[in-house]
Amino acid sequence: MPGFHQHIQDAIRINRQRRPTYDEMAGRPARRASGLLIRTEYLCLPLALVFDRRARRFNEAGIPIIQDDFVSMEGIRDPQDPPTWTNRAGPGEFEALSAELREYKRCLRDSARTFDFAQAVRETAQMLTGVAEREARCESHFAMVRHMLESIGLAAVNAIRFAELSAGETRLLSRSLLLFEARGMRTAATLDRRAQEVHALGVGIIVNDLPPIPFLAA
Repeated sequence: MPGFHQHIQDAIRINRQRRPTYDEMAGRPARRASGLLIRTEYLCLPLALVFDRRARRFNEAGIPIIQDDFVSMEGIRDPQDPPTWTNRAGPGEFEALSAELREYKRCLRDSARTFDFAQAVRETAQMLTGVAEREARCESHFAMVRHMLESIGLAAVNAIRFAELSAGETRLLSRSLLLFEARGMRTAATLDRRAQEVHALGVGIIVNDLPPIPFLAA
């Protein structure tokens, strides 16, 4: 049965397969980015399994919570594709982004505490717009931060549907997922900083390795 654990396993397999390619193309900067990415994914595996187990009774009742909160890795780009942008954002940009993410996480916690998933959707969409504007202004990719926001946003959209299907019984699990994913934002920003070193060499690490998430469409 697909779910969070399978999603992480697939990501680890793909990123381990691609690591030698990126190493050959960009050397040490690529190894640093790949190493952090894969280590982080391994750390997620035990908790991903917990989320899948908590979701099982809902899944068996026809409510695809957790299952529908993660997308297939099939839509990722070829590792040879160059990044759109090759600039490295300055330290001030990362400091400003970190401050904005801290405020976003605070607001998300408040929304999740009251199960206001519609507000969480709005907050995430606003933050995602800001990240896209920063990317265009700096001509730098913040792909992992954007990916995490899209994942949180999709889970928040789905949380509304699942709560309706379950008469509110899925709300605690949806809230736990949102807050768990939000905890990864600092690591996401660090990954983007490391990935930008590789992008400056014309290699699209991270950018090529993340599947599209249809949050805004949802």
